[in-house]
Amino acid sequence: MPAGDDRRLRLLARLYGVQTSFLDVFGERRTASPDVLLAVLHSLGAPLSGPGDVEGAVVERRLQRWSRLCEPVVASWSGERSRILLRLQSNEIDAPAWLILGEGSDEERRWRILQDEDGSPQGSLSARLIGSATVHGEPFSAVKVALPEGLSPGYHALHVETPGRRSDVLLILAPGNCHRSRLRTAEPDDSVGEAGSPARWGLFAPVYALRSSAEDDIGDLGHLARLVDLVAERRGRFVSTLPFLSCAHWLPVEEAGRSYSPYNPTSRLFRDERYLDLSAATGLSAYRIPRDRMTVSRQTASYITAR
Repeated sequence: MPAGDDRRLRLLARLYGVQTSFLDVFGERRTASPDVLLAVLHSLGAPLSGPGDVEGAVVERRLQRWSRLCEPVVASWSGERSRILLRLQSNEIDAPAWLILGEGSDEERRWRILQDEDGSPQGSLSARLIGSATVHGEPFSAVKVALPEGLSPGYHALHVETPGRRSDVLLILAPGNCHRSRLRTAEPDDSVGEAGSPARWGLFAPVYALRSSAEDDIGDLGHLARLVDLVAERRGRFVSTLPFLSCAHWLPVEEAGRSYSPYNPTSRLFRDERYLDLSAATGLSAYRIPRDRMTVSRQTASYITAR
């Protein structure tokens, strides 16, 4: 595919929200091929039957996006002044527009959207022009509307109305901080959170990170058990960790390649023996436990064979 056509294809992918490349775990850039992008875009509904349809699909997708009054879902942080993007047609620029919260309920509230207002009068919201475009001969303007202050964290159903158009918006306000429970060593019934609710907290840690000293290269299941006891003593409710299924660690790196991962195990029935707490195993008191756990599997196998 010529370079110019490839750039337009990748533009179309971005318009559909498709990521065209990524950095893998080794820091290498992986780029999707044109054939893959064409297939993915076709599955997403792009009007494509081949590379020759890319330019027309770009124009159609841009028109679709600009014709959408606003996005169906808007996410923001609670405590910050949230804003939503409106795309207005030429006949809507100076026409009245409204934002409605809790429509049909006893707590319904309405605000009129006013453009280029520094200070919004009571019952109105300010909107600021941020751009414009002409797509397929049709002019559009983009404005950002500052949403009402004081909305609580959670989900809010909003409605935007202009003459002849209406759009529903799900506003998601995420809390700026995690729920903070008071950590106590009292009886479980006495452990409460900020609002008097039961305190429920726990810890996450990969097993390999649970080292007891700088001499240990990775942690083991004994370390994990001690972490569970530690959390339980402080009235924690859970401990979570990464998978520790068996994987191809016995192969040289050049042979294991990129398949060497806890998320790509060689077995879903057996655990990774590198995480065994050999100091707790019966009959291993006199057995020399290597610091390098990459050799544990071989020495464990030889011990079991000898027994």
